[in-house]
Amino acid sequence: MITVDTIIQKRDNAVTAELDGLAVMMSIEKGNYYAFDEISTIIWDAIDKPVTFQDLVLNLLRKFDVSKEECEKDVSEFLNGLLEKGLIELQ
Repeated sequence: MITVDTIIQKRDNAVTAELDGLAVMMSIEKGNYYAFDEISTIIWDAIDKPVTFQDLVLNLLRKFDVSKEECEKDVSEFLNGLLEKGLIELQ
């Protein structure tokens, strides 16, 4: 479960490239391709190095006009999807 103190980081099992300013990625382990939208790309870039969930959300709140609750919910759902796919690790 992701909490405010959870540290999130990409695993190094994916090849990522930029296409028209957005991230596209291929999972080396599973051979699946993923394309990210603007916000997903920002999150993906932000977890290149270890970052707490709280810091990630605060960074997004500075960039987008969204409530903290909605931001936390959406980011948590996105990160849980990445976790299920084995693309990130939590500490």
